[in-house]
Amino acid sequence: MKLRNYQIKVRDEAIKIIRNRGIVYVAAMVRTGKTLISLSIVNELSYGRCLFLTKKAAIEGIKEDYEQTGYTFFLKVTNHEQLHNLADNYDVIIIDEIHAFSQFPKP
Repeated sequence: MKLRNYQIKVRDEAIKIIRNRGIVYVAAMVRTGKTLISLSIVNELSYGRCLFLTKKAAIEGIKEDYEQTGYTFFLKVTNHEQLHNLADNYDVIIIDEIHAFSQFPKP
């Protein structure tokens, strides 16, 4: 699977920010390839172990995207609710749908 030019540009900018700040927030419209961009960042920075937190419904799609890329880093994909069950160490953590954590709870 090959990234599009705009995805490469976002990836390269994100890598610069990570190298400078140690963290990056990638925000883009729906269906623009944020998952592929994120996986590409992990690959380009040669992280060995990646934890990908997402919604339960998205887990299989992310695993499929990872398999199609041919990347070889270790990837653990799980949902946010399972975070407390994890005891492993990871080089990098991707938090999908992070905006859901900044919303006020419903009464």
